[in-house]
Amino acid sequence: MSILSLKHLLLLGTLCAGSAVLTTGCVSDDYDLDNLDMTMGLGSDGLKLKLGTTQQIMLNDILDLDESVKLDGSNLYYLVEEGSTNFDVKVDPVDATFEKSRIETSQRVLDYETAKQQLDPSIIALIPSNGGLPIEGGLTLNGKAEGYSDVKISVKVPVEVKRIDLVDVKDMKISLSIHTATSPNVKFGIDKIKDFKITIPQILVVDPTSLSEGWVLEGNVLKHVGELKVKGDQELCHVTATQVDPLSFGTPKDGEIKFGKDSQGRSVVEAGIEGDVYFKATQDFTLTTSDYADIYLELQLGNGSRIDIEKVQGLFNPEIDPTVDPIDIASSLPDFLNDPAVRIGAANPTLKFDADLTQIPVGLNLSADLQAVKKGEGAFKKNVVLPQTQVSPNKRNVVYYSETGTPYDPEVASIPADAQKAKAENLSDLIERLPDEIRVDLGNGHLNVQQKPYSITLGKTYKASAEYRVFVPFQFDRGLTIVYNDSTDSMGDDLKDYTAEGIQIDAVAESTIPLDLVATVTAYDVNGKVIPGIQFDQVKVAASNGTAVKESPLTVKATLTDPALLQKMDRVKFSVKAANNVNDKVHELRSTQYLRIKDIRLRLAGKVTADFN
Repeated sequence: MSILSLKHLLLLGTLCAGSAVLTTGCVSDDYDLDNLDMTMGLGSDGLKLKLGTTQQIMLNDILDLDESVKLDGSNLYYLVEEGSTNFDVKVDPVDATFEKSRIETSQRVLDYETAKQQLDPSIIALIPSNGGLPIEGGLTLNGKAEGYSDVKISVKVPVEVKRIDLVDVKDMKISLSIHTATSPNVKFGIDKIKDFKITIPQILVVDPTSLSEGWVLEGNVLKHVGELKVKGDQELCHVTATQVDPLSFGTPKDGEIKFGKDSQGRSVVEAGIEGDVYFKATQDFTLTTSDYADIYLELQLGNGSRIDIEKVQGLFNPEIDPTVDPIDIASSLPDFLNDPAVRIGAANPTLKFDADLTQIPVGLNLSADLQAVKKGEGAFKKNVVLPQTQVSPNKRNVVYYSETGTPYDPEVASIPADAQKAKAENLSDLIERLPDEIRVDLGNGHLNVQQKPYSITLGKTYKASAEYRVFVPFQFDRGLTIVYNDSTDSMGDDLKDYTAEGIQIDAVAESTIPLDLVATVTAYDVNGKVIPGIQFDQVKVAASNGTAVKESPLTVKATLTDPALLQKMDRVKFSVKAANNVNDKVHELRSTQYLRIKDIRLRLAGKVTADFN
């Protein structure tokens, strides 16, 4: 800042003194003012110049915002970097078949003794012991049918299936047909059945609206009340099964479901028949002691043997091994964070996962191995294991890992109420020294299906994606370099006539920056070049608490290798850098913090000579 030139003041005083002489002496036309010696020694007390005050320099003017460095709602600087991944969840299909199954009676429905008891006693009296029984065509005889056996259901499963609780199938029509089984000599055919019951395997969940007319379903038993005429071998009824229920006995063994028994000890795949069967003779014949008339029930799928599975409910453990992009740190760092000496004492760095599981029908356990990697000079690797959290199926999930357990997310107005929050106590280890990248490993079992029952479509590929972001609030403990430059106005006109042995600058530094700073003063000539022969000492500027103004008196001294160098000095520039703090105090950097140098005064120290010639 310019002031009234001292040259003009001193010259004015000299001229006044000369004028006084002229009033008392002779006037000479030969007097030449230019011949006066205007060189004056100003003594050893020096000379002081007031240079003014610099502008208020805000951190917002010093630290440029970009894609990586931003300001939150409270003007706190933060670093943000991101990465992403896509992954699939798939369980291979189950190979399930239902082979045609035959349910036979446990004993003959009609044999020699059963028939003999139903013939006219007068006819029996004429027949010798164990003699053939005369059967007339059209004669009807009956017997009790009862029998149980397992149906042939095979379920082979991939290794990803740990248990099957329920299988949704495409409507599976099951036909139940009755068949006659007789010895060759017998001429009987089925005429009717009465009070007949068919036991359906417990694992088949039957649609009750699919029953044939006259049949009712009680539990897993089909019943027909009264008589039902039968014309030879025919379908008695059919049902539609919509599910296969292993009744919690569906734990695979050797890649196959081994069906067990229920609480009453009955096989869950058992089918049965029970009721009265009436046979009518188609012609006359003789029934011997070795002859019989019997039936069997046949269960058969309407579409062959393959069970078309739509969904399976159970426990699954498919391998999920996503390829994860690392979080790139180095390529986008601003200059003031690229110094190898930078250390970041982030009080609460936060890693945010935003996982889109809207298409995923199973809940997942989420954890990760994080590795900070620095290559080249000063190379290092640091590892942090994130604790396991749970994410829900069929929705977007937000999961925060933070050092304090209270996440820092400057990009939302508030943390979502349903967000998962986990504490990763050593998360700051990854960024204390800024790495080139942070690698995120979600494979090797870190991402796996929760061991709860879920319903999925086998063979279908479910797709999911996740974005992850690292938020680092600018809270440093050492090594941050902030460069602030400001200069005085031109002093060339005021100093060009002086020489001095030394220079001293007195000022007051105002700072709200919570870092100890070091101020350096550099002398420049009129061409903007540094004057190397004028060397100022460095001076410290005390740190503020980040809000209150901290004033620090400054005294900066300089020595001149040649007193005449003062005449070349046009201005001084103040350069301020953050000191390399040695304490562990954490400092928050906010855009509203500032530094200002005020009441700047220049003193020419030692012997000062003014030359106004």
